[in-house]
Amino acid sequence: MLFRSVKQEFTLKGAVRLLDPAEGIRFDGSDLRLLAKEERLYSDKPFVAHRGPAVARGQALQVDGRQHSVEIPAGCWLEQPGESLRATRCRWSWTSQEIEAVGSVVVERTSNRQTLRGERLEGRLGPQGRLMLSNPGGRVLSRFHVPRQPRRQAAPAPQRRGPEPIRL
Repeated sequence: MLFRSVKQEFTLKGAVRLLDPAEGIRFDGSDLRLLAKEERLYSDKPFVAHRGPAVARGQALQVDGRQHSVEIPAGCWLEQPGESLRATRCRWSWTSQEIEAVGSVVVERTSNRQTLRGERLEGRLGPQGRLMLSNPGGRVLSRFHVPRQPRRQAAPAPQRRGPEPIRL
């Protein structure tokens, strides 16, 4: 660990694990740098972060406390129960819950085996933490599976009687 007191700068070299049991957060990475005066934390090494059942992975990480944002500038991969997001880079604001994902974005949902693809998707985390994304002015490819309803057996057609005999 390297600490520069005048700059209030901490550098944690090698493997780093940060735990916050109260928030259910675990961070595993390496070469983490904290700039306390600027309220910034970053690493240009791969990491994995857990918060409850949600997992975030990336090739680099930038946290900006003043902007209340987290950016994964390379190799963004987010997963939570029922859905995942992969992109070249992604950004999340923890105050507004806004999300932006850029570069070969793929969102997969287990419900209806849904897949969304686009070069850029933006939106927010919904009330239950689900991703609500769109691409204003752009294209999004969406594919999903609709389960087939079992076919009902048609009721047998009423038996046709022959013509009534002519009675005299």
